[in-house]
Amino acid sequence: MNIAILKRNPELARNVELELTKQRLIVMPVILLLLSFLVLSTAQINSYLHENQYYYLARYSSVAFVIIAILWGAKNAADGVLDEYNSRTWDWQRMSTLSPWKMTIGKLFGSTIFNWYGGVICLFINMVSTLSSDAQEVSVNLGGEWQHQSLTLYFVQLISYILMAISIQGIVILFSLTQMKKGDGRRKIKGNTIIIFPVFFIFVGWGISTVLHEFNYWGKPVQYWYGINLSYFRNLFSTLFYTCWVVAGLYRTMRTELQYTNGLKWWNLFLISSAVFNAGYFIGQDYDISFNIILAIVFSLIFLGYSIVAFLLTLIEPKEIVDFRIVLKSFREKNYQQLYNVVPLWAVTIIFVILSGILASCFLFTITDTSIDSNFHRVFSDNFIYKEFESVTTTLSIWPYSVMAFLIRDIAIILFVNLMRKHKRADSTAILYLVILHFVIPLIIRDSGIGFLFYPSDRSGVILMVVAPICEAGIVIYFLVQKWKEINSRITV
Repeated sequence: MNIAILKRNPELARNVELELTKQRLIVMPVILLLLSFLVLSTAQINSYLHENQYYYLARYSSVAFVIIAILWGAKNAADGVLDEYNSRTWDWQRMSTLSPWKMTIGKLFGSTIFNWYGGVICLFINMVSTLSSDAQEVSVNLGGEWQHQSLTLYFVQLISYILMAISIQGIVILFSLTQMKKGDGRRKIKGNTIIIFPVFFIFVGWGISTVLHEFNYWGKPVQYWYGINLSYFRNLFSTLFYTCWVVAGLYRTMRTELQYTNGLKWWNLFLISSAVFNAGYFIGQDYDISFNIILAIVFSLIFLGYSIVAFLLTLIEPKEIVDFRIVLKSFREKNYQQLYNVVPLWAVTIIFVILSGILASCFLFTITDTSIDSNFHRVFSDNFIYKEFESVTTTLSIWPYSVMAFLIRDIAIILFVNLMRKHKRADSTAILYLVILHFVIPLIIRDSGIGFLFYPSDRSGVILMVVAPICEAGIVIYFLVQKWKEINSRITV
């Protein structure tokens, strides 16, 4: 079998040979089965808890899958590329004849093949125990129709967990490749520190997405996507969408590593498609509010999503002076073909932030006090959400411009700290500065009335709400330009 894999994908075959040794193939199922028998025996002792023993076995196997396939798999996925970098063999792989797609599959499923071997065993145990548990409980309490629906839902959730594991492993590899680009080749990169933040943000984002899809309309589960009834396929639908984009992003990055040109079409398509995709969970629902308010909410969420992506990309992407010089040179010479291939993704995302912010502002401007009284009062009644929303209706349309100015200010601070080159961990230092600006100082001066200097606030007037962050962004950009001129003059001399 390994010879057949070798002909199709040498990178995958190499990892299969390294990871799936005879000893590991035997040890993994033996340990999992022993633990399964231990859970069953323990469950019999605790039978007074009104749950049958297979219920506990299903829970154990689910936890085991998360540990083996997702957490451990994420670490092995990161180590699969970081070990190559730390041992100075990554450049040899980049010069190989492997195609970007074979390299993508080899790194994504090769380094984690042993984790998937254990994960499949966990899923098999989970499936058997779940079916056994349903067979004992459903036949007594409900009936055949409910059992059919629950099994369908179960297999949908099973596929969702598999896709989530693939997406987490793919994002960890993407993050590892990005850190490798930022490295100087002399300092080793540890996989343990690489996986912490991606896994944390993915779990948080997946949880928030699940909550939004389940309880989008103030406690009412979302059933439709652009009017199409998704029923219990809604979570699978969104997980499949983003998993496909993770694999596509990994393929694009591998193309870059293998010296292929990519351009911006894939990134632009991702930003547009993700906005259109998520808007479907709001448009087409059976809401009791006017359509212009729905559009205002949709574009506001799209604007916030783009802003977060632009900020994170600025932190994650390499910020080398040579790359900046190439971008500026291409722009001055009007070499738009080269500019299309070298411009940073965070700079492109800022354009989407501005466009979505303008659209959000326009739709927010259409929300009048009358529409709020007739729509939101019926939904929220007289609670604090309605009163807070009603109090800021006059500044809702201005709010996106304030957020845009603060975002540009923060991105300029990150770039400025990276240009200083006085710190080995420039991005960490920039994060520290931003935490002080956004959290520490606002807490200290919370009663001083100058909060508009640190976050969008209309307590001192609408003008200061926008002018203050614009002035701050202008000041930081001025110092950023001066620093860039100083660096250029030193390089020229």
